[in-house]
Amino acid sequence: MKTKPSSTGAGLKRGS
Repeated sequence: MKTKPSSTGAGLKRGS
């Protein structure tokens, strides 16, 4: 979860 949880689920997945 490097990306902030604030980001949308989709965005988080992409960052992963």
